Amino acid sequence: MKDHPNLLGTGGQVICRYKGEDIGVLDYNKTAEKVMNISNLNTAPVYQRKGVGNALVEYFIANVVKAGGFNTVTVSVANGGRNNTGAKKTYEKNGFQWDADDKDTMTLKL
Repeated sequence: MKDHPNLLGTGGQVICRYKGEDIGVLDYNKTAEKVMNISNLNTAPVYQRKGVGNALVEYFIANVVKAGGFNTVTVSVANGGRNNTGAKKTYEKNGFQWDADDKDTMTLKL
């Protein structure tokens, strides 16, 4: 895993590499003083359902969110995760909860 922050310090990417190949990516951006948003989580098809997405989220929380002093992470999961159960399970496994006011948003409070 490697974090690639952008030059403005407002976001970046966490990239998972295996045998020299990028197999997963998590894009993030800062949305408020202590809030980060996951804007994209993508795993190469051959590596889906093998824990890559979970590893990216865990790495992001530990090495970007907590290390950067952030206390909240948000993510939008279209249709409440009905069409993407893998993403829904990954976020729930990492402590994200559904937002009561927005059925497509999950939030992690640290």
